[in-house]
Amino acid sequence: NLNASTDAFGRLRISTPHTVFDNSFRYNDNTEKWNQKITGTGTVTHNADEGLMDLTIGTNSGDEIIRETSKVFQYQPGKSLLTMNTFAFGAAQENVRMRCGYFGKENGIYFERDGEDIYIVKRSAVSGSIVETRVPQSEWNVNTLDGSSVLSPRLKPRRSQIFFTDFEWLGVGSVRAGFVINGQFIICHIFHHANEIDATYMTTATLPIRYEVTNTGASTGATLKQICSTVASEGGYSALSL
Repeated sequence: NLNASTDAFGRLRISTPHTVFDNSFRYNDNTEKWNQKITGTGTVTHNADEGLMDLTIGTNSGDEIIRETSKVFQYQPGKSLLTMNTFAFGAAQENVRMRCGYFGKENGIYFERDGEDIYIVKRSAVSGSIVETRVPQSEWNVNTLDGSSVLSPRLKPRRSQIFFTDFEWLGVGSVRAGFVINGQFIICHIFHHANEIDATYMTTATLPIRYEVTNTGASTGATLKQICSTVASEGGYSALSL
């Protein structure tokens, strides 16, 4: 399913998805919606002019800020779960890693920049330990956004971006990930699982939204701009089971 005008299950997208969660920072930090952990030196500051949160770490190796929603969002089997997160990573630098996506400590899908290298990552704990499948930009299996054509504009992670994922979980479905650019959903990579694996690809698709900025070594300091997030169930939502 390479058509971005349809959802993860191939249904035509309509304009009335059911919003499970949304968040912006127009007036303040929504502390009731977000938990955060600061390791070492770091600050989280509401930027009233830009309407976002500045996640700024210091210069020491190990400095880290993690921001994660205080709730997880229930995936309903048989319906596409769409997540969208906006951010700006700023200029790339050595020993600084930034992440943004729909993921927790053990499972999920996220976009990562580590130094100058960028990845779409699947994190899974189904084996009993955490395994990260990090797919570099050059190996994205739909669109590498390398600037080679109008349909593949060059991705600029230092600029503001809209990263999206949509899930057909059911334990064994596909996950599509990409970016919304110029009003178009551009699918970059699809993780396929049905007819290919022996069990489930993640323990659960009921997960939080999460942002991270980490010094993997000494750096000159960095700021991740956390802007806005939403989670939506496409095709309605009726919570019939736990």
